[in-house]
Amino acid sequence: MFRVLWVAAVALLLGACSPGRPVSPVDSSAQPPVPLGVRDPAVAPSAVPPEPACDPRASLRPDGTDGSTVEKIRARGRLIAGVDQNNYLFGFRDPFTGKLAGFDIDLVREIAKAIFGDAEKVQYRVVTQAERLTAVNGQVDLVANSMTITCARRELVEFSTNYLDSGQRVLVPEGSTVKGIDDLGGKRVCSAANTTSIQAVIDAPSKPVAISAVDWTDCLVLLQQGQVDAISTTDNVLAGLAAQDPTTRIVGPRFTDEPHGLAFSRTAPDFVRFVNGVLDDLRANGTWTALYTRWLAPTLGPAPPPLRPATARNPTTTPHNPHAHPPASRLPPRASRLRRALRASRWRASIKDFAVDQGRMVVLRSPNHGRMPLIDAEILDRRTPRRPAPRGPRHAGHGTRAAAARTHASRPPRAGPRPARRVDQGPRRRSRAYGRASISKPRPSALDRRGNP
Repeated sequence: MFRVLWVAAVALLLGACSPGRPVSPVDSSAQPPVPLGVRDPAVAPSAVPPEPACDPRASLRPDGTDGSTVEKIRARGRLIAGVDQNNYLFGFRDPFTGKLAGFDIDLVREIAKAIFGDAEKVQYRVVTQAERLTAVNGQVDLVANSMTITCARRELVEFSTNYLDSGQRVLVPEGSTVKGIDDLGGKRVCSAANTTSIQAVIDAPSKPVAISAVDWTDCLVLLQQGQVDAISTTDNVLAGLAAQDPTTRIVGPRFTDEPHGLAFSRTAPDFVRFVNGVLDDLRANGTWTALYTRWLAPTLGPAPPPLRPATARNPTTTPHNPHAHPPASRLPPRASRLRRALRASRWRASIKDFAVDQGRMVVLRSPNHGRMPLIDAEILDRRTPRRPAPRGPRHAGHGTRAAAARTHASRPPRAGPRPARRVDQGPRRRSRAYGRASISKPRPSALDRRGNP
């Protein structure tokens, strides 16, 4: 029995030491894995209709009221915001705190602070680039996701005033010789799907090969693995990617103009007006500059002057096309008198800047009193105290003949024959001594002294 077991053990050891099945060599030509959702080549975005004509920077004017949408948000107890968690510097999850942070996140917190007085009453919902246009229709109250304002997107959502001006550029590895979009002809360029950036890459005259990904971090992975030659999108997004990978750099000038705004449902114009008022306050009190300095200045340079709305629009005046409004006109000639009247009113400490839109004077900056109601220029002009116009040569030129001639020349021509002068009685005047009407002798005017009839 023991001999049988000993023979079996020896056979097992010999079998283990014998050469096994040959192992195939590793294929060095295998491609690295590709992130899920990458399309090579990319297709043009189809979620937006053809581009209409409008002013993309125009938005609804603040009216100083909260509106029904804000009251519903207050009754709910929290603001629901659609944000991104993969856009570094704008919307990302801080690895140290585990909370969302970034430029867009801080803007949402300021809006919640204006509604509740508490910046923490926000519920964040992560939305992708492709979900931004549909999330506002029942899922979130607003979308803060580094979103470019376009006229085509205005047909689907409402936008706030632009809170950040940006433009599309190119991100390449540090050792690349590419200097801009013109040097990428025939090369592979990555952008996020369903964005204006991927469309700009497809339409570029140099004809690069467009590759689309779900998120910008997927494009960064493709660039690091050598599967694309460059990433192209707005420079504010590229700043976040360059901060994550110091071996990359942003090159070339801007070849697009892309204002950024917050997106809302088209059924909540009152909430758009409220948020525009909050953005005006942030520009006026320096909060916008502080946020830019914190998040973007280390990569994009010092903060520019705070952006102001180029135009204001009121959809009640043009219901057929509420976005096609002419640019704001210059201040009327009576602007100085209007400024004096405003500064003499209870708003005197808050008047900083003015604009005129469709015959109305709009106060753009009012840091001391919050959002100020619109002021009708015509009504204010009627309330402005006016100095009585000088009459006669005594006021115009101290009784000189030249002043009298100017006064006479400025009068409109009299229609019909000149009536006969009354020499027998003068105008009816009230006597100071007796308080009764009496007839006083007319005084000779300057024209009479010159000998005119």
